[in-house]
Amino acid sequence: MKALIALGVAVVAAVAAAAPAVSASTDQRGKVVNVVDGDTVDVDIAGDGTSRPVTIRNAGLQTMELGQCHADDAAAVMRQVALGKTVRVTAQSSGSTSLGRPVRTVDVIGSSGTVDTQLEVLRRGQALPFPMGFEQSRSTAYLLAAEKAAVAGTGLWDDDACGAGPSVGAPLRVMVMYEGDGDESRNPNAEWVDIRNEGSTDVPIAGWWLRSAAQDSFFFPAGSVVRAGGTTRVYVGKGTQTATSFHWGFSAPRFNNLSPTRRVGGGAYLFDPQGDLRAHSSYPCLYGSCLTPVARGKVRLQARYDAPGDDAKNVNGEYLTITSLVTKPVNLAWVVVEVNGNTLQLQPGTVLPKKGSTVRIHMGKGTTTATTKYWGHTGSMLTNSGGSVELRTAESSRIACASWGTGHC
Repeated sequence: MKALIALGVAVVAAVAAAAPAVSASTDQRGKVVNVVDGDTVDVDIAGDGTSRPVTIRNAGLQTMELGQCHADDAAAVMRQVALGKTVRVTAQSSGSTSLGRPVRTVDVIGSSGTVDTQLEVLRRGQALPFPMGFEQSRSTAYLLAAEKAAVAGTGLWDDDACGAGPSVGAPLRVMVMYEGDGDESRNPNAEWVDIRNEGSTDVPIAGWWLRSAAQDSFFFPAGSVVRAGGTTRVYVGKGTQTATSFHWGFSAPRFNNLSPTRRVGGGAYLFDPQGDLRAHSSYPCLYGSCLTPVARGKVRLQARYDAPGDDAKNVNGEYLTITSLVTKPVNLAWVVVEVNGNTLQLQPGTVLPKKGSTVRIHMGKGTTTATTKYWGHTGSMLTNSGGSVELRTAESSRIACASWGTGHC
């Protein structure tokens, strides 16, 4: 399990003498004199002794870059909301910067209150939510606004807003394994993104790109195809490419983990060559159908945490059991099992066909079948004194939970 990471934001200890005055303060006033793009504005800071504007990187969102589809629309929204307006420029950390620009939240000051410029761009569907370094106080509100825009198909969430693209209507689904099994800092490939083709026709994706909200696009090479009913996986780390697996090439984890006290997540976004966002997944789920997983209330999760004999020598004596509570089949494909920062993704074909049918997951190694799975660990995973295990979706919506001893769900 790893700590939360900050993508695309550098936090510096000192500010060079030539740096703009805004970088030394976390709360200033000024006037927006120019909109560079949908997430960058020039602000003339009041009382700094100069009319030279400071270029501010708006916190909490990522719009498309100039020249890309949707970039002009995002800039137009920011102009409408902020240009010529008196604003309050704030930060949680005075040292938050991105590419030399202070990262700040910019709020328009009006007679009837303030207007969050970042939130307006997100509400209108012209940006990706982007938790940035220390500037995360509004991340939940920004993610919620983006998820609402996505459900409505507004702005860049309209999958043919840039024109009819390749493989129109292809039922592609993106899933993020943001919490890898074990320590992702030692194994970045424990994090990955799956692209699932739920249709009956192959989808060529050469020239398409996958990204998080940061500037980190992975472009699929010539010949890349997501087969009908198949999955293409992009691992975060380094490795050898195959027809169905690719490697982003990073040396460190890329996605924020969630915890009970810190719910700052992220997402992955798949664009076609003309710039249409064709599939995505963001987490944690805050809005829409992802809040009510299909399997919720249909299964019971139980843990055999105390193996017979010595737990360390009988790893497979620890196991989890998922039992169906309903008469109709329950499909558990792509469901994630999580315990103590370790995760296991259940693969296609994991189905509980009828009431009372079970899938058992042993903690150790063995040969996996339709009803018996093996996590693959070499040591005990379930602490006898207490713990919990969760069954959830890729978007972090809980399906079922089991706890024992000092643990709790």
